[in-house]
Amino acid sequence: MTQIRFTKKEVKVLDLLERNSGRIVTRKVLLESVWGYREGAKTRTVDVHISRLRAKLAGNADVRIHAIAGLGYLLECGDRQAEGKELAAPSPDSEALNPRASACWKARVTP
Repeated sequence: MTQIRFTKKEVKVLDLLERNSGRIVTRKVLLESVWGYREGAKTRTVDVHISRLRAKLAGNADVRIHAIAGLGYLLECGDRQAEGKELAAPSPDSEALNPRASACWKARVTP
């Protein structure tokens, strides 16, 4: 089975989206919370990271990140794990997962 590895920032993005489950997370909140950017920052880093996460998750897990036009992003988690691939913990240079979180995407993470 192939594992998917997440970077530190990808884990932070997924954590933030999951902590706000059912709510739209704005680009501003992502930039401030994950990257520490101040208000008014002009960057495409959120879009790039979301795109990379979608590519990693596509067809591999019942986890989707939706773009809500003009508002932000929303995480959707289903109940089943996709066949053929499993999500893996971050690589050694990545941040450890929060063991207290019962995240839908973390339920599919293998140590």
